[in-house]
Amino acid sequence: MEKIKNICRDLGKAFTIGLLSGGAAAAVLLLGGFLFGGFTFRAALEAAKDGLLLIAALGMFVLAYLMYFIDLGLSRLGRRMKRMHLKERD
Repeated sequence: MEKIKNICRDLGKAFTIGLLSGGAAAAVLLLGGFLFGGFTFRAALEAAKDGLLLIAALGMFVLAYLMYFIDLGLSRLGRRMKRMHLKERD
C-alpha cells in the first residue's frame, strides 16, 4: 500500500511540475509573440501555439530516447537509473 501511495505522490508531483513549467513557457511565448508580432493578440496566440507544439515534439523525442536506451541499458544514464531502481526495491 505504501508503494502505491509513493507512486501516486510522484505522479502528482510530476503532473504539477509539468503543468507549472508548461504554463510558464506559454506565458513567455505569449508575451514574446505579443511584443514581436505587432502587438496583436492573434500573433501572440500563434507564437504560443507554435512554441508549445515544438516543445512537446522535442520532449517526446527525448522521452523516446530515454525509454529506448534505458530499456537496453546502453547509456550511462540508463545504467545509473537501473541501479537506483534496484536500490529502491531493497
